[in-house]
Amino acid sequence: MLEVLATDGDKELGGKDIDEALMRFAVAKAGLGFPGPGTRSWDALKKEAEKAKRSLSSQTVSDLMVPAFAMVGGDLADLEVEVTREEFERLIEPFVARSLEKIRGCLAKSGLERARVQRLLLVGGTCYIPRVREAVETFFALKAESGVDPDLAVSQGAAISAGLKTGAINPRTSVLVQDAATFRMGTSAIEDVGDREMLMFSELMPANAAIPFVRTRRYVLRSPEQEEVEFEVFQDPSGRATFPDDAIRTGAIGLIRDIPPSTDGQPREVEVEFRYDENHIVRVAARVIGVDRETVVQLNADQTHPGPLSGLMALPEPSVVDAVWEKSPLASRNAALIKRAETVLESKPDNGERIEVVLLDLKSAVATNDPDRANDARERLTDLLADV
Repeated sequence: MLEVLATDGDKELGGKDIDEALMRFAVAKAGLGFPGPGTRSWDALKKEAEKAKRSLSSQTVSDLMVPAFAMVGGDLADLEVEVTREEFERLIEPFVARSLEKIRGCLAKSGLERARVQRLLLVGGTCYIPRVREAVETFFALKAESGVDPDLAVSQGAAISAGLKTGAINPRTSVLVQDAATFRMGTSAIEDVGDREMLMFSELMPANAAIPFVRTRRYVLRSPEQEEVEFEVFQDPSGRATFPDDAIRTGAIGLIRDIPPSTDGQPREVEVEFRYDENHIVRVAARVIGVDRETVVQLNADQTHPGPLSGLMALPEPSVVDAVWEKSPLASRNAALIKRAETVLESKPDNGERIEVVLLDLKSAVATNDPDRANDARERLTDLLADV
């Protein structure tokens, strides 16, 4: 059994970043202007940078040469520079540091100390770079395994995984894999905190949960007469989202309409079932308890699309909102306006829905200590209250 304890990574960091850094270094060293993407000079320089990067893995010096690279004083000038391995390693040191930081984060998520790691496997073309390899081996005080082809390991693993899932490989004669989710997922819900309501990130699945994963949570509508409810699925790569704006909108939104009024005077409850399967397919089903009203949304968790959520309130559970609010220096300045708006809403004014939206925006800005957003929301809320 191969069990994935934790995963982490940086989607904005890879071999292409190193290539571009080397391109910029070469142009600066030559004293020439940097070409625009897609131009002939850009394409030629990129190929030279990739070649030099590979060359510097086995040599101490490499030349970059691009004929007719740029116009200088009315004439075409070549780009020709020498890059040493020492210069290259200084250039990529920030990328190495970012990689090590991700390793530390992954270890923290797993709960393991680095001393407990017994084997080290490096895959991908970047691990050929001596400085990258040296940094990771030094971090773990281990030599990397040499029996796996770094260029083929990922594709071979994907083929084995596909074979296990389709039945092409007998699991009894192969390794079993217990995978884990890379990030948290959740919805957004309004939490009642004292005399304040705030739109919060509500977790449905923690980061590094073993998959397949299933969880059911209950929420409550905002009023006994509420006729519809909308929910949205968010992805939290950081694992630290407190508010929906801290997370990524997946574009998956569900809507339940024609909800009959509650017969007991209490807002109806909504049950949300969250499922995450081995293929990273997310299925979220929400149903209003006691009536025949439900909706289902499905998405691939590896694909997100920019897509507001209103209508759900989280049932009471431990919250960090009070602490976040109290730490904001904007709280005292806006407390009186927020209280006034909440009092006005009790009278159900004609522009109540607009007041409620702007009020939530102001509260979120205060809690996240965003002065520009708070000032904008404060002005809009003041104008709306003046119309009541």
